[in-house]
Amino acid sequence: MNPFFNYRIKPLIALCIAATALGCASGQVKVSTDPNKEIASLDVEQERGKSEQFYLLAPKSWTDFSDALGEAKSRRSNGKDAASILEKTKDARSAFAQAESKSKIAKVTLNGVLAARNDAITAGADKFANADFMQTDRDLLKATKDIERGQTGPAEKQKGEFSARYHALEIRGIRHANLDPSQTILDDARKEGAEKWAPKTFTDAHSKLKATEDLIVQNPKDTAAIQRASDEALQASNRALQVTRQSKVTSAQHPEEMVLKLEEQQKTVAALSSEKQATEQALSEKEKVVSSLETEKQFNDRFTKIRARFSEGEADVLRDGNNLVIRMKGLHFPTAQSTIPSSDFALLAKLDEVIKEFGPTNVKVEGHTDALGSEKKNRDLSAARAESVKEFLTSKGTLPQDKVNVVGMGSEKPIATNKTAAGRAENRRVDVILETERG
Repeated sequence: MNPFFNYRIKPLIALCIAATALGCASGQVKVSTDPNKEIASLDVEQERGKSEQFYLLAPKSWTDFSDALGEAKSRRSNGKDAASILEKTKDARSAFAQAESKSKIAKVTLNGVLAARNDAITAGADKFANADFMQTDRDLLKATKDIERGQTGPAEKQKGEFSARYHALEIRGIRHANLDPSQTILDDARKEGAEKWAPKTFTDAHSKLKATEDLIVQNPKDTAAIQRASDEALQASNRALQVTRQSKVTSAQHPEEMVLKLEEQQKTVAALSSEKQATEQALSEKEKVVSSLETEKQFNDRFTKIRARFSEGEADVLRDGNNLVIRMKGLHFPTAQSTIPSSDFALLAKLDEVIKEFGPTNVKVEGHTDALGSEKKNRDLSAARAESVKEFLTSKGTLPQDKVNVVGMGSEKPIATNKTAAGRAENRRVDVILETERG
């Protein structure tokens, strides 16, 4: 038999057969025999999968897809032959078809849960109730992993619970934004004796706050009505505090009823101006809270997208306050050297793309080593490796030199034990910190 048939034609026939099967699962996607076109096509599929949350609905299949696509790109970067690259793109396309198929099942099985989760994020629950939100997400991932294994029964039973938990988190987020400013002022009024010196105004403010809370629980989607009720509660709370203070000052001459009559009779320009200024300031603070929620949601959206860009073997994406930490565990420097191997260029190119998307104010590159060897050598080596990463990033023109800081930490900040080989391997790393000016 002609050897060309064995090494060229047979792989193409296999790919065509795979393409036919995968086309049925993912909208008749045409499979190319050109590795570059095939990888570009899979990049498009990857973005679609992210937007449809395959990473949440079919986590195992999504990880298989990301790993296979990453390996295909690595083989291309290392100059492997077309058949070798297409072998991995075939695996990636098969895994993507699985992720898409399993995600459809998960969406049907968990009908309504994703919408409830998105509502909770919009309300800022992932920030103000982070621990409970993350725990609910972890429990949801367990359910979607069961679905991937064909076990839909447990998830079916839990979907009502998941929706209820995310809805409760949504209510907490809305409450935080719309009730906390008024509640803080009303608590101050109570501490200053409002129940004694201004019981009517205090009760009125408390009633308006309760009405706002009831409205949030009954109809959390009616943002206009909630805004109006929240503004009224804020004004009433300010008034309760002001009347309390004025009643205490004039208590020797005037009881509360006299103070209230004087309020109506003495609406001078100065009093009106003062009240307007106080209200506008309080409203401004409330608007800042709402704006902060919107900014936080945008940050979380970008964080989620960036985390999905890296496979488990490439990097861990962590949040440190308003900064993003990308732990480049896929970088493999030769022992005691700081030269980046060409096999890692594709991963660093992906990091460069992420930096462009995130738009940080500054970037800090931290080099870390294990505890073997002298501290001076470890610091020098970690600084040199961090400098190599900086040179790669700045050579792309994404950031100027003065916006990238390099720090050699040596063995100062381990993330695992230095007593085992596995622990020391984890400690040998480069952390890239994307800093912002939010806050």
